[in-house]
Amino acid sequence: MRKPTPKSVPSPRAEATPFLYSNLTSDQQRAGSEIAATLRDMADEPWSAPHGGPQEHAYLPHLDRARTNRVLLIDGGRGTGKSTLLLTLLNAYRRSVLGAKEPRWIRGMAEMIIPVEIIDLQPLPPSTNLALHVMGRLKSVVDTVEPPPTTSTSSKPIWDEASGPRLRDKWNRLMRLLATWDESLEARVGRQDTSSYVIEIIEEELERGQLAEGFRDAVDALVEGYASKFGRGGNKKPLFLVPIDDADMNPKLSARLLELLRKLWHPRLSFLMAGDSRLFLLRLQESLLAQGSRASKDGAPYLRLAQDTYEKDIPNSARFLLGALKPGERVERNQEIHSLLQRYSVEVQRPEIPREDERTPPTLRDYFLANLQSSELLPDRLRQISELTARLRRASPTEEEMTPRATLPIVQWLWQETSEALGEEDERWKRLKGAVQSAQLDGQLRLDTRLIQMRPELRPVVRFRVEQSAYTLTLQTLNRFSAVLKPNHVPGEFVLRPSDGDELPERLTACWVLASDIAADGVHEGPLDESESSVDEGSVRFVLASRPASSLEPALEVPWPLPAWQAPVDYVIFSRHWTEQLAKGRSSPGRDAGRLARHFLWLVIQICQHRAVKEPVEWDHPPSWTALAEQLGELARPQVHGSPRQQRCASWASTDAPLIAAPESGLPEEDASDFLSALIPTLGASWSVKELRARRLARLSSIPGRTRLNFDPEQALVQLDGAAPAHPFVQALKGLHLPSNRQGVRQGLLEYLGYRTPPPHSGIFREKEFRLERYRTALRQEALGDLPEPLYSNLREKIEGRPNRALAPVVLVNVWRLLAKEAGHPDVVSWFWLEKTRIQMSNTAAERGRILREVILNSRAGATTSIPIDSTRGLIIERFAPVAPASDLPAPLDAVFRLIFDYVQDQDDDSAPADTKLTVWPLVSTQLTGRKPHLLRPWPDVLWPSLMEYEEAPKAWAERVNSLDEWLALETLDYMPYAVDAFALNFLENRAGFYRRSQGGSIDKGEVTTDDYRAFLKGIWPVKPPTSGRRHTLLEHWVRRLPLMATPEAGLSDDVARVFLEPAQLQDLTPPQLHELRRERTLASGVLPAEVDATLADIDETFPHHPWVEHMKQSSGK
Repeated sequence: MRKPTPKSVPSPRAEATPFLYSNLTSDQQRAGSEIAATLRDMADEPWSAPHGGPQEHAYLPHLDRARTNRVLLIDGGRGTGKSTLLLTLLNAYRRSVLGAKEPRWIRGMAEMIIPVEIIDLQPLPPSTNLALHVMGRLKSVVDTVEPPPTTSTSSKPIWDEASGPRLRDKWNRLMRLLATWDESLEARVGRQDTSSYVIEIIEEELERGQLAEGFRDAVDALVEGYASKFGRGGNKKPLFLVPIDDADMNPKLSARLLELLRKLWHPRLSFLMAGDSRLFLLRLQESLLAQGSRASKDGAPYLRLAQDTYEKDIPNSARFLLGALKPGERVERNQEIHSLLQRYSVEVQRPEIPREDERTPPTLRDYFLANLQSSELLPDRLRQISELTARLRRASPTEEEMTPRATLPIVQWLWQETSEALGEEDERWKRLKGAVQSAQLDGQLRLDTRLIQMRPELRPVVRFRVEQSAYTLTLQTLNRFSAVLKPNHVPGEFVLRPSDGDELPERLTACWVLASDIAADGVHEGPLDESESSVDEGSVRFVLASRPASSLEPALEVPWPLPAWQAPVDYVIFSRHWTEQLAKGRSSPGRDAGRLARHFLWLVIQICQHRAVKEPVEWDHPPSWTALAEQLGELARPQVHGSPRQQRCASWASTDAPLIAAPESGLPEEDASDFLSALIPTLGASWSVKELRARRLARLSSIPGRTRLNFDPEQALVQLDGAAPAHPFVQALKGLHLPSNRQGVRQGLLEYLGYRTPPPHSGIFREKEFRLERYRTALRQEALGDLPEPLYSNLREKIEGRPNRALAPVVLVNVWRLLAKEAGHPDVVSWFWLEKTRIQMSNTAAERGRILREVILNSRAGATTSIPIDSTRGLIIERFAPVAPASDLPAPLDAVFRLIFDYVQDQDDDSAPADTKLTVWPLVSTQLTGRKPHLLRPWPDVLWPSLMEYEEAPKAWAERVNSLDEWLALETLDYMPYAVDAFALNFLENRAGFYRRSQGGSIDKGEVTTDDYRAFLKGIWPVKPPTSGRRHTLLEHWVRRLPLMATPEAGLSDDVARVFLEPAQLQDLTPPQLHELRRERTLASGVLPAEVDATLADIDETFPHHPWVEHMKQSSGK
């Protein structure tokens, strides 16, 4: 098969043509019917030619007894089908005039509505005399009613009043009046002498005043003449309809057209235009601006005037809007796309999606209609659908190549075509363009679900309190899915919560929905892969059981479980029938949670087995608990060669459906007892207390918004079961409950992990026995204590028996995978994987680690410490907020993530690039109050790649600042530069110690000397430092920037500042290089680029004798 491509040879685009009414869109049908009704009302108005008054009083004004708008607009944007509707209306009226039977939608007075030749405004030149051009369409009717004389009159102008009978006389006179109405007399000044010009002005202005009378007389005569000739007498006279297409598309004529149509008013003349109100308003505003003062820059008055003018020209009631196509219409209303999509069959496993003809394989069209959100992939404008259809046809295989597997490249092509709309410059396009791939060999469509997450948008419809219970049930329906780039995939976006991300555009989301449906339904081979699902398990919650918090128990909100369907269409089908069932239940008195649960389970079973409701049930008579238990037992029974979907449904039947009887689901105890009594014998060996407890714990762990700081799922289970020891579900689990040993878990797992010895690193820490225990922190130790006993035992089984050295990475990856699945986060399993003896990490995981570091660095506690240095400087010291587990993952999983993340950073030390950009320590600032106030962060810092340095930093930093506070409280001097020197030296020792993951010593509460600083600078490097590697490079760059501690804004005493300016410390840095480093440091401190030089100059002027300022002057020769 040839590779489909969107960049094929173009083909002619189909233009607008008349449609059958049934083929119009719903908006077109509505607007067409309303326009026909409006024209019918106009044509039905009684009318007779007015009789003129006394000749001696001809100067009196002509007043109409009733005057209504005669200009109608088919309103809408480009490609909405305005021209198609216009042509359809004209064709219907044309056929009626010719004697054809009236279509029902225009029936009534249709034979009295006389359409004339259509006017296309767009191609007309600016010099067009619009009045003559428009009325020229009616002149052709005049020639039909009263044909021109057969004798030649070529030597006479058409307005010669002696050239024809009465009707033609009046129209010839009107043509003469219109010929000059639209022309500027000033433009003809140079073509004639002054006397002739003055005379012509007088004559033409007098004739302009007769235009209204001449127009009325001419149309009166035409109405009477047409009615007389074609047998339309009596009070019903013809209504002439002048159609104008693209009325908004001519910048020079559109505004003039509106002005003209307001003047050409007659009760038997109507104008039907096609255009866009937004463009009309723009044209009117441009016209008014051109007529007004060009010096005025305020366009608001002109906009208001344009709006008022437009409302007068075409009232809102005369505008018939055509909006975007509804999703279903995008598939069905365009016959060409309908037929094309019908060609693409899809090879799927049963049960297949519901469709019109279930005797044939499902097609792309069937998937579009089964899940209407995927139809949003198609453009919402008819013209754009036609263009897409043409491109799709060129990308399609030939008839000989058309097989079910040939459909998959078309889905891939649709994804590429849709994602290209983002633009090649868009970073999202670079990531997304290959997210959908077709595999011809195994006939599967592969989706990169590591990139995109689908989120359901649910709408609550019913909320009621369960009788004699503290629980409330909230019933919801599914509106649609949104698709977002998973967190950390958008560069520069700092996110932690799973809800954060970059939402994809509507069409791209729709294409992902379609691809997800087809990929999930395809014929799969091999084991079930949980990581391939586009929809997170448990994220679609149709029933929520909630309980408010009490003095003894936390608040709860848990969902009734659904199967982990991978295809979004399954949730859509369920939601459709669920909504119907809830509608049936609205008429039932009261709310019965037991009945609701039976309906819920029955419907899930129906969708699992058939993807449809084969035998509907009434709300008051749902299946019994016994019948449901039998169906669940059948569904849970393993099937030979079962599809992934069947496996998921079987897993739900055996380990998830029983959880509806758990106390936290809100089911009355009587119903829970009846359900379990029927279910446990039916499931037999499939009834696994261990699995049920794990699934129950996972359900509690996935409660949105919960953090490990205020909610412990295992403790919540203990409280739930302890509060209702006689509950049927608790009784069913009795005797098999394994008590957790939290302290044993805390020590045992860390012991088993800690003494694993990984393959040799680069030796960055110079240890003969480098063990995983080096990655232990207080945060991780505490978090791993939250593991339940069964899960801990399972993890130990994975760890025990493994060799200590070569397979330590295998242990880490296995622990990660198992813990992720058990914690209800299968979507993160793919964050780490093995290649031989090295752990590989995904971009998502890498970005999450970076963000965790940023969160710590940017968190603050309230209290600050200040040290006055001198009359113009003071040091301000902040504290970190306590480090807490991230809320996007359960605490144990987060702890294992941090351990593996740090391990990978050290593993890759030799090969990974170092982030050597200049950074500053965020918790120390210098307040300068010289000529201008400045607040700068002047102390250079190192951004270490691993996390453990930052997890330990807040506690160690707080201890140092508290010690400093105790020291300062004993001091009585106004200024304490010596305290800054001591604190700065301790800071530098601390940062250098992080190279070896050492926190350094405590503050020397006394005056430090310059020799102390020299000793520190000399001893920064280890005895035998490595000559390469990321950590070496980072420390090397930090040492090179230490002379910045000599700047005035660093706050050190002059003597200490001079130490950093000694040749041994400056190395080969020249004054320009020092100045550039200082500028970079000031930018990193948050000063705007345009203000950096002025800020530094102001500081140097405030401290003209500072060692740094003098050094820079001497070195530069100033």
